[in-house]
Amino acid sequence: MSNGYLYYKTDKDVFDALHSQKFSKAKIIQQLKDRGILVSSEDEKDDLIEYVSPLFLNYHDQRFIIDTLNKQSNRKTFTTTKISANLLNGNEKIDTKEFIANLVQDIKKNRETNHSEIIDIHRNQDGSYVVKSSYTEADYSKSVMSQNLTQTVEFKIWEDDEGLISVRASNSNKTAQLLNEITDEVRKIDKSADKYLIELSAFPDSSIRNEFFFTLLESLEGFENINVKSIYTANINEANISEEGELLPHVNRLDLNGNAVTNSKRFQDLKSEGYYITKIEWSSNKAMYKGEKVEFLAEFKDHKNCNNFLYAPLRIFKAKDNGDYNLTPSDMLPSVQADLLSILEKGAISSHKKITAKYSNGENSTTPITNSE
Repeated sequence: MSNGYLYYKTDKDVFDALHSQKFSKAKIIQQLKDRGILVSSEDEKDDLIEYVSPLFLNYHDQRFIIDTLNKQSNRKTFTTTKISANLLNGNEKIDTKEFIANLVQDIKKNRETNHSEIIDIHRNQDGSYVVKSSYTEADYSKSVMSQNLTQTVEFKIWEDDEGLISVRASNSNKTAQLLNEITDEVRKIDKSADKYLIELSAFPDSSIRNEFFFTLLESLEGFENINVKSIYTANINEANISEEGELLPHVNRLDLNGNAVTNSKRFQDLKSEGYYITKIEWSSNKAMYKGEKVEFLAEFKDHKNCNNFLYAPLRIFKAKDNGDYNLTPSDMLPSVQADLLSILEKGAISSHKKITAKYSNGENSTTPITNSE
């Protein structure tokens, strides 16, 4: 071992890695077939793994394992931050687009020099930038072959229609660090800069938190026929203690799965008991002839305070001629994902601003950037 890396992997390391959910029985059988080894599809996955572990020690097979483990999840979620700043150089206003162009280059230089990351920058035709960071970070809580996988975080940064610096970032353990770096650069120009986040920590009422999600479902432009597939709920109430000093029965979180979940009697009962939605998955159809059906996700990662809002389009299903939808999702092209993310982001911001205006007497909902961030 040198600097946390093994010079070679053992059959036990292979055995542990193949038990990952990313390796289906069919995938293992195909890899064996590529090597000219035929096995029965009737064999159990555990038996196959025990058989192949001593065989998968060459470079070709271990490359197959690492590449599979490195494959990014389809459930990548995103977060949005908007920064309002008065960008001045003395008395002269700094062009926001020019500031962003310089900012991404500064980030590239810092991350590659000081954090051993590989940074790729792409400028879109609309003037926005997509920045992708690739890095390796050891995680010794995982099995040996999963400890040093390549991780990625990407963000899009642009000047929106209101002149704000907008950042949409994928969720990873580097996201907060990168967002802080961006706000630090803005703070160098304008110490009083404000940032806007979608959060409900100022609204502890469970009915308000539920209303945010119900408003979001109706706020996706061009979509209709909503079907809520699953919800995750938390209880706003704390556990009570009896007169005898005993802790009374109390459930902090409950999850519901099915169809039209928010219309179910069980959910109506939960609402009356002080439960509020922290995560929701739903499908909605594009409001056009034979439009696709899309499954979406939205959640507050910090379910207690309803902070750290994340969202994503999960899957897309093509319509059949008879009006039904394919059971197997279609590949989501990057351009399609970008469009859906934009629709979902706008719907979430619109919903949050409606809730804030309704229950805060129209007060500004931005959160100041502080030196502690």
